[in-house]
Amino acid sequence: MLPLPRQRAQLQWQHRVLSNEQLAWLAALPAQGRAHDIELWHGSVQDPITGWISSPQDAADHLARHEAPIGLVGHTHRPLIAENNGTRIDYDEHPDSHDLADDHRAVLNPGAVLRALRWLELDLAARHATWHAA
Repeated sequence: MLPLPRQRAQLQWQHRVLSNEQLAWLAALPAQGRAHDIELWHGSVQDPITGWISSPQDAADHLARHEAPIGLVGHTHRPLIAENNGTRIDYDEHPDSHDLADDHRAVLNPGAVLRALRWLELDLAARHATWHAA
């Protein structure tokens, strides 16, 4: 799939301002990771680089495959939480605060730090997520 014009312009800019060593370092970064019982993907478990979660069905597909209690994704730059409560997927694209149940699996997107000036505070001890907007 070819990038959209805006993406193409961003890639061209990156290649102008970054050295070959910097580009190689970025290319070598893992597309997914795991720490503190949290799985991390840029995109989604289905496609760690370019996948995204933008619907309840995407979230259900993702939650069916991710293993840790909490998953974090990005790529869409839109905040969201989707939580599997055992019988259904609770999906919210406008989260502000959420208590994460011990026996549920959830996937969260912090949103865009730069463009939308949003960020996610995740308190693992309290199992609480708070989205902040500047």
